[in-house]
Amino acid sequence: LYRARAAWWEDGIPETLSGIGLLLLSGVGLLRAQAPPSRFTWLNVVWILLLFSLILGMKRLILQAKARWSWPRTGYSRPRRWVDLPTVLLILAATSGMFLAVSIGSPPAVGTGMGSFVLFLMVSLYRYARLPRFLWIGLLGGGVAFVLGLQGLPVEWMVHLVLGILGLLFLGSGIPRLYRTLSHPAERGQSHG
Repeated sequence: LYRARAAWWEDGIPETLSGIGLLLLSGVGLLRAQAPPSRFTWLNVVWILLLFSLILGMKRLILQAKARWSWPRTGYSRPRRWVDLPTVLLILAATSGMFLAVSIGSPPAVGTGMGSFVLFLMVSLYRYARLPRFLWIGLLGGGVAFVLGLQGLPVEWMVHLVLGILGLLFLGSGIPRLYRTLSHPAERGQSHG
C-alpha cells in the first residue's frame, strides 16, 4: 500500500505544482501586506481567487500534468485517498492551534502556531506515503515559522513568508524528481497501483 502511495509522489509533479502555488500565494500576500489601502482591496480579491482556484483545481492540474508527462514514462499510478481518522485529527488540531495563535496576535504565538501547523501537516503526509522528505520539509518549515515568530515580524508578513518558504522547500524536493521523470523516454504498459 505504501509503495503505491509513494509512487504517486515519485515523479515530483504534486510537489512542484504545490510549490508553485504556495509561492504565488506568498507573493500576492506579501504584495498585499505592503500595498497602500486603495490597492489592498484589489489584492485581497486576487489572493482569495488564487487561493480558491488552487484548492479547487490543484488535483485536476496534477492529474493533467501526470497524464501528459509522467504516466507515459513511468506508468499509471492511481491517486489514493489519504484521509483517515488520525490524519484528520492531526490536521484539525494543527489548524485549531494555528487559528488560536493568530487570534492571540503576538508574533511568538503565531510563529509557534504556524510552526506546529506546518509540522503536523507534513507529518500527516509522511504517515500517508512514508517518504522521509516530508518530515524534513515539516521540520525546516516549522522551524523557520518559529524563528520568524521570535523575530517579532508582523503576523501577515510571517504567514506569507512561511508560505513562500514552504513553496521553495516543495520545489526543491519536486523539481529534481520531475527532471528525472521527464528525462526518461516514454514507456507504455506499466502500472503502480
